[in-house]
Amino acid sequence: MSRIDIPRRAARHASRVIALAALLSVVSPAAAHAQFGKLIKKAAQGAMQGAAEGAAQNAAKNATGGERTREEATLTITPQNLDLLLAALGPAAKAAQEEEAQRTRYWAQQKKFEAHRACRDSIKSKFPVNPLAAQAPDKIKAMQDYSIKSGPLMERYAQALQSGDTRKAQVYADSAGAAGEQLELIYTPQLKACGAYVSAPTDDSKGHHGGDDEAGRAPKVPAGMTATQFGRLREKVAAWLLTDGKYKVSDDERSALDARKKELDVLTPLFRGNTLAWSSWGDLK
Repeated sequence: MSRIDIPRRAARHASRVIALAALLSVVSPAAAHAQFGKLIKKAAQGAMQGAAEGAAQNAAKNATGGERTREEATLTITPQNLDLLLAALGPAAKAAQEEEAQRTRYWAQQKKFEAHRACRDSIKSKFPVNPLAAQAPDKIKAMQDYSIKSGPLMERYAQALQSGDTRKAQVYADSAGAAGEQLELIYTPQLKACGAYVSAPTDDSKGHHGGDDEAGRAPKVPAGMTATQFGRLREKVAAWLLTDGKYKVSDDERSALDARKKELDVLTPLFRGNTLAWSSWGDLK
């Protein structure tokens, strides 16, 4: 969820006082946004997987057939070249792994958030608030208490946003959200079955950051190797990994690859998901 979604979510919780008072069922725009984001994620994953497989096939075809340039012909996969490749890709691979881990955490939290929300929406549809019961003194008192509690929270939330402290802003938004769910629990006790409040994910790290981040992750071409040689080496190794060793190499090259298989396997999911670039050389300087 991006930063702009934080105020939307906080506003949605703050508006529960009005919604409950009017006894109206409000459809949250954040729900549609989250569902749409889920569909985009699935489509993007499929596209990246297909692109990686297609690029691997093209790399294998181009590297094994046709007329080779002198520079390409002298390029051989050796243990020394693989060591240089692994060293050059080390920082980029580490950054890509961290990015992948962030995405995994994001979608795991998003799944919990959506399940919690779906549970509450289902129960509220089955057990609508009785207008007469909502006018009971204890219910009115609970609503007043929530208003008193949520007001300062939303003020601190706004101040945190203005100062650029989105982490602190999210803490206040979650506090208001949890208080809102406790208020709803008074009106609909069945909501207890959905469990405690679940915060929406706020780490918007679901793909390449781009810009300066991408530039900082660009591998440095090893000394004694041209950018073209390094690009072909990276491409050939990626093709071998992504085709599970079906990419055609010489016996000596296969021996070198097999000897470094454990270290190289770390790169396979990064190449496959295109988290780590390999089929284009735009990042090589």
